Amino acid sequence: MAIVACSSTPSAPTVHDASDGAPPNNARNGLVAVPLTGCPLNSYFAPVTIAGQSFTVILDTGSSDVAVALSTCSTCGVESTLSPPAGTCAAELDTQKLLGWVGGVCSETMTVGDEAPSISVDIVGISDNVEFFTAVDCTQAPIPGGVPQYQGILGMGPLPLSTIGSATSDGYMSALAAHGVADTFAMLLCSVGGKLWFGGYDEQYASGAAVYTPLRSTPLGWEITVASIGLGPSSLGAGAASTIVDTGTQYYSVPSDVYSALMGSESQALTTAFGASTLASVFAHAACVTPKGAESQAAIDQALPAMTLTLPSTSGGSFTLRVPATRSYLIPATPAAGGATEYCIALKDSATTDGYALLGGPLLRANITVFDLGHAALGFVPQTACE
Repeated sequence: MAIVACSSTPSAPTVHDASDGAPPNNARNGLVAVPLTGCPLNSYFAPVTIAGQSFTVILDTGSSDVAVALSTCSTCGVESTLSPPAGTCAAELDTQKLLGWVGGVCSETMTVGDEAPSISVDIVGISDNVEFFTAVDCTQAPIPGGVPQYQGILGMGPLPLSTIGSATSDGYMSALAAHGVADTFAMLLCSVGGKLWFGGYDEQYASGAAVYTPLRSTPLGWEITVASIGLGPSSLGAGAASTIVDTGTQYYSVPSDVYSALMGSESQALTTAFGASTLASVFAHAACVTPKGAESQAAIDQALPAMTLTLPSTSGGSFTLRVPATRSYLIPATPAAGGATEYCIALKDSATTDGYALLGGPLLRANITVFDLGHAALGFVPQTACE
């Protein structure tokens, strides 16, 4: 992947460059902010322009591919598709087939958001619509702008996840880093006002200092170790030594014994709010439930115990993240027909996810999540910018 241009302008007055601990000193290493839309029930989406054409793509740390559907694809099931540029690139798109992805690979300029670097990326026609689903916001309405479905993938995962072309040439972040952009990206996952940053994160959205845990690149994705998981003051057991951080997943998949303990923990607050004393009984018949008294999210968080995650620290020892109930094991959502906020269960037993522990988007909302790839570290920065 060749860089066409790589320039940006810091978009906010205060910048933290996680790669070296100091603000960037030039535009090439500056902070780039990209708006995100979406919600924890349906992932988060970024605006992308490829060859002058606009798309809404899923932000996915569980993939390293950058892909949109070709206009010649008859089974992609998306509204916006890429019209192949003229010339030899169009011939490549029409003739090459790689690993089941129809259309082949060619390089064209892509920009993400309004101020992100422009680079050449692999543009790929997609042979089926397995990866495509209706993109809605947290009111269950289509994403603003009338886009009923997302139209591609902005993969921010490690290169071993690449399924398109050469693993050394179609990773977006790796190409930026190779050409001078700080090897760091960060995300603020909000239903409204979310951000994706290249080169660091904006401190004006932070409400505390960052803590970092070792991050590994594996064939399964970005991986961390979760030493233990708790609920309020109680320990529920060991977490998973191999936990994949995947923004394209809408739940937290935990070890079976921890899942059983979580779902079976009794709480009078649960009975008061939902009419049953355990999560297993509250969500026995529906994935989403309305509180008895239509309590606010703040009231639910005040009443219910927080989830705690203990992780190894890059500086030695460990640290514990305390994540409120509605940003860990519960997801607030507004029904399509309107009315009181529902709360959906955000947990799965890893036995139902092929044994993998997956830390998805819902549990990343309490913090700005910093992928400091240059230092092989994953950072968590407390935030109160979105509730």
